[in-house]
This record gives sequence, C-alpha cells and structure tokens, in this order.
Amino acid sequence: MTKYYSTLYERVSAEERLVDWKEENMLPVETYAIHGGALPMITNSGLQGVLAASGIPQTKDHLLAVEILIKFLARKGEKL
Repeated sequence: MTKYYSTLYERVSAEERLVDWKEENMLPVETYAIHGGALPMITNSGLQGVLAASGIPQTKDHLLAVEILIKFLARKGEKL
C-alpha cells in the first residue's frame, strides 16, 4: 500500500532519521524541494490530488493548508 504524507512530515522524518530526503527518493536537487505546505488529498479511492501553499514559513504554510481543508469540508458537512 502506498503511503502519502505532507511535506512537513517528510522533512521532519528525514531530519530525525538523519537522511537526505532527495537522495533517499532519488530526486534531482534542481527540481524538488521539501518545503512549503503540501497535503495529500486522499479519499477511499486513493490519492486524488495535493493541496499546496507556499510563500510563508513552512509551518505556517501547513497551518494555512489545514485551515483551508477544514473550511472546505465544513461547507460540505464533513469533518477532517
């Protein structure tokens, strides 16, 4: 089963394990960053997309993305 995590989770996990995230995932340094606030959008059908915010400190990017998701779900009568 594929697992999907936020960019903040991925960054902190790599730091705690003392690994280079880009090397571990075989990603070129020039085109990938482990910053910003990106959250995987997952339903019972699997990954449907990604909600991303960037431009402010990473933890604030993530908070903004979570707040947007909570408001979106509340409009649909659902909970996070």
